[in-house]
Amino acid sequence: RRFMLSPDVDLEDVAAQCPPQLTGADLYALCADAWMGALKRRICEVEVEGMQQRGVLGAGSSSGSG
Repeated sequence: RRFMLSPDVDLEDVAAQCPPQLTGADLYALCADAWMGALKRRICEVEVEGMQQRGVLGAGSSSGSG
C-alpha cells in the first residue's frame, strides 16, 4: 500500500529523526500506525459533529430548544 504525504512533510527531516537501523518494514509500520491514528481521530470528529448537529451534544446548547 502506498501512503499519500502532505506537501508539508519533509522526508529528509523524518529520515534524520529515525535510527540508522530502521528498516523499510519499520517505516511502513510507523506510517500505517500514524495513518490509523489520524483516521480514528477524524472518525471521532465526524461523530461529534453529527451529534452536535442532531442536538445530542450541547456545543451551542442555546441554539437548541429552550
